[in-house]
Amino acid sequence: MSENYAKEEALEELTGENQRRSDALNLVLSELISLKMQGFERARSFSQRVQLWSLFVTMMTLLLGIGASLNIVLRYNRQIQGHIANLESQVAERTASLNAACKDLEEKKNQLEVLVTIDPLTGICNRRNFDELFAREWARACRKGGSLVVMMIDVDYFKSYNDNYGHAAGDQVLKRVAKTLQVQMKRPGDSICRYGGEEFIALLSDLDLNGAIQVAEKLRRAVEDLNITHQYSKISGQLSISVGVAVASLPMEEPISPRTLIQLADKMLYEAKENGRNQVKWTVKEDRKKAI
Repeated sequence: MSENYAKEEALEELTGENQRRSDALNLVLSELISLKMQGFERARSFSQRVQLWSLFVTMMTLLLGIGASLNIVLRYNRQIQGHIANLESQVAERTASLNAACKDLEEKKNQLEVLVTIDPLTGICNRRNFDELFAREWARACRKGGSLVVMMIDVDYFKSYNDNYGHAAGDQVLKRVAKTLQVQMKRPGDSICRYGGEEFIALLSDLDLNGAIQVAEKLRRAVEDLNITHQYSKISGQLSISVGVAVASLPMEEPISPRTLIQLADKMLYEAKENGRNQVKWTVKEDRKKAI
């Protein structure tokens, strides 16, 4: 009985000892596992910090690189802007120079046109200008219908005036006569031109023969009213003009050419001079048919 009790007590003591050892082992294993997990956590935390630092270093490197690149870009950009400003300044200067040259060229072109179309002595249209005006008005009248009047005008005994009073005085007379005739061109489109020497030619539109004769008489009287002394005139003591008038109503059943109309006016001028000068002569129906 006592022997069995002793065995049981020894067994229990051994079992308790084993349990204590097992518990101690478990505790140790637990501690080891805990330490291992902490190590892992610390290692992971350290690794994360290292990664963050590496990322920070990388970002800073990139930012510094970008900053350096930006500085380079900004420096070159300032240089480029300077070049652009310089180019714009050069373009502006050359544009201003070109505009000035164009303006000068336009002025010279206008001067040339004046020289080409304006009589330099009297300042009125020259023969070339008349030819252009006449061709344009003739085409218009043929297209739309209407009449054209041509007047040939000659200063009576101008050669005698020029020879006796001098060429300077003769030039002044031509200027005064031209200005007087031009003032009498009251309607837009009517024109007076110097045809050559002491001859002038007038072009008027949409007038019948009676209206044309009235205008021609006004021209003759206006010059007479200048009261320019001409002691060497064979008809009076004053400067005078003779006028030949030709009228064409367009389109005509028996059309005439522009050249023919001028020839008719010139023929009438010749008759005015032959019949005593200081007068107006005009075409009649028979004259126009005969010229055709």
